[in-house]
Amino acid sequence: MDYRDEVVAGSTERNQETFVSGSLFRRHFRRRAFQVSLATALVAGLTSVGVGNAAADGADPAESTSATSAPRSPVRMQTFDPEDFSKQAARLPAGLVSAVRRDLGISGQEYLAGAAAARLAGDVVAHLGATARSAWLEGQTLHVAVTDEDAAPAARATGAEVHIGDSLTDALAAARTQDKIAYIDREAGEIVPVDVGLRGEPVSEGGLIAQSTWQGGDGFAVSDLLADYRCSTGFTGTDDDGNASVLTAGHCASSDDGLFSSPVSALTPPGPIGASPELNESWPEHIGAEVGELDPESVTFGGGQDAGLIDITADDWQIAPEVTAPASSGGTTGETTAPHDDAQPADSTVDEPADGTGDEPADAGGVRILDSIDAIAGAPVCSSGMTSGWTCGTVLDASMTVPVSGKAVTGFLMDTCVLPGDSGGAVTVGQYALGINSGSTWRSSTCENGSNPDRPDGVSLGYAVTSGKDNVQTLYGDAWELAIHVGAPVITSPGEDSMVARTPTIAGRADAASGATVELTIDGEPTLTTKVDASGQWSIPVDEPLEPGSHDYEVVVSHSTPTGDLTVTSDPTTGSFEVAEVAGLTVGWPQPGDTTASHSPAFTGTGEPGASVTLSVDGENLATGKVGADGSWSLKPEDGLSVGRFDVVVTQQVDGESASVTVPDVGLRPEAPVITSPGPGEEVGTTHTFTGVGVVGATVSVRVRPDSSGAAIDTASDEPLQVRTDDEGIWEIQLDAPLPAGDQAVVATQTVDDLTSEPSGRVSFDVTEAQRSTRSMGDIGGAGSAEADLADTGSTTLPLLTAAAALLAAGLVVVVTRRRRTAR
Repeated sequence: MDYRDEVVAGSTERNQETFVSGSLFRRHFRRRAFQVSLATALVAGLTSVGVGNAAADGADPAESTSATSAPRSPVRMQTFDPEDFSKQAARLPAGLVSAVRRDLGISGQEYLAGAAAARLAGDVVAHLGATARSAWLEGQTLHVAVTDEDAAPAARATGAEVHIGDSLTDALAAARTQDKIAYIDREAGEIVPVDVGLRGEPVSEGGLIAQSTWQGGDGFAVSDLLADYRCSTGFTGTDDDGNASVLTAGHCASSDDGLFSSPVSALTPPGPIGASPELNESWPEHIGAEVGELDPESVTFGGGQDAGLIDITADDWQIAPEVTAPASSGGTTGETTAPHDDAQPADSTVDEPADGTGDEPADAGGVRILDSIDAIAGAPVCSSGMTSGWTCGTVLDASMTVPVSGKAVTGFLMDTCVLPGDSGGAVTVGQYALGINSGSTWRSSTCENGSNPDRPDGVSLGYAVTSGKDNVQTLYGDAWELAIHVGAPVITSPGEDSMVARTPTIAGRADAASGATVELTIDGEPTLTTKVDASGQWSIPVDEPLEPGSHDYEVVVSHSTPTGDLTVTSDPTTGSFEVAEVAGLTVGWPQPGDTTASHSPAFTGTGEPGASVTLSVDGENLATGKVGADGSWSLKPEDGLSVGRFDVVVTQQVDGESASVTVPDVGLRPEAPVITSPGPGEEVGTTHTFTGVGVVGATVSVRVRPDSSGAAIDTASDEPLQVRTDDEGIWEIQLDAPLPAGDQAVVATQTVDDLTSEPSGRVSFDVTEAQRSTRSMGDIGGAGSAEADLADTGSTTLPLLTAAAALLAAGLVVVVTRRRRTAR
């Protein structure tokens, strides 16, 4: 079948040949890392739908909201540690892990951590609503642009980086009013036009050549009298009667002669078709058994939509809530994944992988789909398809309407390679369903080249499952439900038949969506509930003291499909534990290595009701209290903690006996250092010495950049100048080279042990050639003498100490001594 030249909006005078369906791949010749990915703005008025998380998981219990900050948002960004996703990464298919490394330059753990940030960012944007004029991710940092300063406090309360105004979004909106296809490259600070039309249609091959479980991402073929046609499937699901139904692209359901009426057959090539010229010619030989038929009433292409459903009618074929792709070469690596003969339903129990770390791939199977996710610019995405296998990239734009083969489709723009035959294939963010491949500018038969020889990067459009105004959920409603996986919980504490306190905490993990509900029942009594966090962890404290003796428990996990009309529940996990006559002492917070920014955090745990508990650090008792009737205790240091790392010892005394628990490497993070010179707006010379006050013995890092209209200074971009504070907490430092004349800005951080503060307040100043150099803090009120211009660090002068004393007396700065760690 020939592909015809097509005229698209924005290039009416040029007909350009374009191939393929789906989503385009950036081979990343420049190897841009995901953390500095292309990102674009959400257009004005964009709203997010289908996001279920009500709050960020894993917040530090010892953190407090600043009195000067906006009220804390019920949804707040957080940073996810990739190591927390090691077990989930170990279950990812080999081909996907390889594609993530190849296309994004990151590990499987980092990919899943980025996906967790993208899911939470969707919650934040949905919470902000019209307050967010545009939003995008850079790594795990969410950027939100608002229209004016009045709207900024609400956005800042979510933990996002806030920008007043967004000229790039204005420019993009202007381009779209002229029917131009374009997206924003945030790194380059420019609008990138898409000069080649997007196309999507099934691949055909002349001539007619004529079990197990079917997953999303599997191929399918339809044959008529003259040709065989192939496409890919997206996600598995069920219709309103509970029958198996698989999602694909609407344009995959027809040829030039109209809708296909022939049965749908499985297509099971030994690897990605595009990876082998021989396989590209012989793929019809791999058409297998008939599995179902296209539902003609479900097929729609144009008017913003591009979707169709395949009804599974073969009795011996089931569906799994997974996405797979052929994996042998080309787009992916690893062995070919065979269909599962032991397919499990969506709520089945799954075996846990080995307890190793890293992201060693699973031996077989696909990506288990836990829920849907909203599109956010900059999010990491991966696509599966019959031709290209697994390929990955980033979301370029969260919502736009473009012509695909001449018909309007609304979806998200991305730079992931999908070749002819990948149409309808699944697009995922981590273990979450984002959409299916719709249209692409990719014109090559491989992922080596993009749509334009002068610009090797192609773009593609994905039709969303739940994101934006046009999506699968709004199209089908409850007539189609996404199949989701909810794994049986694994108990990590307490151990089977172990001895616990009267109010123990039951903790574990589950292969389930962030926000899934965990239900705990002990001895058949009323159920206690909690939520699964982004990394699959959960814990439930028992609130009523248990009687001494043996107790049995049962834990199940449940989660609802995107429409909320169907709840999937895991198999139960059961166990038992023994409650001691005298409850043992446990510490809930902190755990080893935990940190806080509060000088007087609440240390919490459980013990024997009525027992005395004491908190000590370095042999010094900091707080004493009693275990409550419910078996819980909470202690706050009366005089506060010192900055740095230290070991915490909690001791319980009851009936003349004592027991202690040591929690090592607890840390108090330092506050940001204070910059005392230059002052805001001050004119200084080109050899100015910067000064300030911080924690005694801390390492202060200083970065100076040209002032660019309030833009944040990247505190991780390159090596800063560093100096250690003296025994009064005072620091001073001079740059290695003269400052260039003009507007400059400086920020500082300080580090104690391995704990680094937030950046200080940004200080903007003006460098003039004529201004005499001042010695920082040597003369706060004016220029210093020539002798004061010597470049030394850490020295102290009488005026310097006087100024620091004045700051202390005024209550402007707190100099904190660091605690010396005890030898262990």
